[in-house]
Amino acid sequence: LTVSSKEPGLSPQALLDTFIGKLSFDPLIFARMNAKEQLFEFLNVLDLDIDLEKLDKERASIYEDRTLKGRERDKAKAQFEAMETIDNDTEVKRINSAAISKELEEAYNLNNNVDNIEAEIQRADAQILEFESKIAVLKTQSEKQGKWLKENKKVDTEKLQEKLENANEINKQADENDRYFKLEKEYKYLDKEYEDYTGKISKIDSTKTKAVEKADMPIKGLSATWETLLFNDIPFVQLADSEKLKVSLAIAMKLN
Repeated sequence: LTVSSKEPGLSPQALLDTFIGKLSFDPLIFARMNAKEQLFEFLNVLDLDIDLEKLDKERASIYEDRTLKGRERDKAKAQFEAMETIDNDTEVKRINSAAISKELEEAYNLNNNVDNIEAEIQRADAQILEFESKIAVLKTQSEKQGKWLKENKKVDTEKLQEKLENANEINKQADENDRYFKLEKEYKYLDKEYEDYTGKISKIDSTKTKAVEKADMPIKGLSATWETLLFNDIPFVQLADSEKLKVSLAIAMKLN
């Protein structure tokens, strides 16, 4: 038997392939395909009642969304876990440091006034000895200032300074707590979104798996994951050459 073509350059094998298909004449072509190509040919053999292309596009889109959301979640998780654990029942009340600062400033001003007035009293007492004519005036001034000193005493600024430092430290801890709870909330929200995407992907995979399980298989023991083709639960690439040939022939026959 001689096979020839009127079309120049078309080999006899290529001519037969146009009539029946490559797998029908050379089933080993299927065995030499990569996992993705084998899965494509296998699914074409089955008469599935679902739109595989639509489901694959939908799954790819959701998978990409989940990947992006997973990166956000992992970043939030890393920031959250880097912080010290805080009891949710712990409440740090803020202190009005501005009021303390104002009080401290007023204390410094008051103490400066006290020091200045005391110095003036000393100068006035010295001037009394030098200027007898001014004794009455200076004495009156001294009496007035003395009365003021009785009403105004120095304030312990060390205690106020310590109070301000404590307030700043507490406020710093309050800020850290706010950041902790914010990151915790953000992480939990992103984690929930990530799990929602995972559920959608699982639902699509389940739909495709059920459709394949209901299909008429070209050979008993043939199945597929969404990564590779399986025969008796063994990946096609790991099968012995004889089993690869057996599966390839079955699929080729199914195609014809």
